[in-house]
Amino acid sequence: MPCLVVVPGDVVRLQLPAGNNQPSKYKFCLCVCVEDWLFFLINTDRARIAPFDSQVLIRQMDFPFLKYDSFIDVSKIKRIPPEVVFAGENCGKPLRHALIQLRSVIIEQPYLAERYLKKIRHNWPS
Repeated sequence: MPCLVVVPGDVVRLQLPAGNNQPSKYKFCLCVCVEDWLFFLINTDRARIAPFDSQVLIRQMDFPFLKYDSFIDVSKIKRIPPEVVFAGENCGKPLRHALIQLRSVIIEQPYLAERYLKKIRHNWPS
C-alpha cells in the first residue's frame, strides 16, 4: 500500500477518529509541519467556541478542491497521527498567494505558541 506524500502547505482530506461520543468524520486539513504531524482543520462554518478574529476565511477560488468558502481556526493546531495522514487523500496546495496571505495573518495573531509560529515561518512561503 503506497504512503501518502504530504508537505507543508498541502491540504489533505482525512478521516479523523471519533471522539466525545461523535462519529468519525472526513475533514480537510492544512499541513503545517510533517515532522510533528501538525495541521489546521478547515471548516465550512465558523467554530462557535473559538475567538471570532481567529476564524480566517479561505476562499474556494483559492482552494480549488473545496466546494465552499470555509474557515480555518488559527488559534488551534492539531497533531494528527501519521497512520491517519497516510490513509488520507492529498488534495493539493492552495494558490500560492492564498498561502502567503494566510501565513501573514497567522503570524500576526496572538493565539499560537512561538514554537508553532517558527514552524510556519520556516515551512510556508513568504
